[in-house]
Amino acid sequence: MNQNTGSIGPGEKINKIRENLKMTRERFASELGVSADTVKSIETKPIIPRANIYEKIAARWPEFGNFLLHGERNVGFMIISKIDARWIEKIEIHHESYEKLTLIQDRESRYLMYGLIELENIFENTALENFRRGLLIDTMSLEGGRRGLRYMETFREFIEKNRRDLIDDAEIFEMSSDEFATINSRMFIDKKSLCEITNSETIEKFNNWKNAVS
Repeated sequence: MNQNTGSIGPGEKINKIRENLKMTRERFASELGVSADTVKSIETKPIIPRANIYEKIAARWPEFGNFLLHGERNVGFMIISKIDARWIEKIEIHHESYEKLTLIQDRESRYLMYGLIELENIFENTALENFRRGLLIDTMSLEGGRRGLRYMETFREFIEKNRRDLIDDAEIFEMSSDEFATINSRMFIDKKSLCEITNSETIEKFNNWKNAVS
């Protein structure tokens, strides 16, 4: 793993990561399997941490990878909640905080799709300012399968009832199967992994879904 730490020192970067996670040194150290004294030394002394410290941080919190290694702030979505489309009415986050709707299609498995409801930005002027929080909606499909199609309609009816403007402005992207498979475990979507859809049938079905009247 490259140890390039960009324009600010590794200690300052690790300190910023820990503060954004709102963790004490003891808790942060415990998550990494090191001592609190090790974390304190990294944060307060002009030393270069061992490569495995970077690896542990990047593995545990992948959203900080670019910031830690290159001083670049990732652009992506931190998934704060995931829900099956059939239970969409049980979402507890009020619809007034919804800002954007995106559908994400698995490129190789056409029956697999997520809905992403982007939420208002609370990370301005922090190390996470390029992140957005999101709600992930599962068990939907534009391409077929009785259950997937039915819950696709359930989801659209919910959004239409609460925030019709999100449907009007909705977008659809695709993602490689390898990237798609990591969303559930990482609860993070790297914006760079979202690609423009070129399949004309999928685009047509998406437009039909947007324009349908309940």
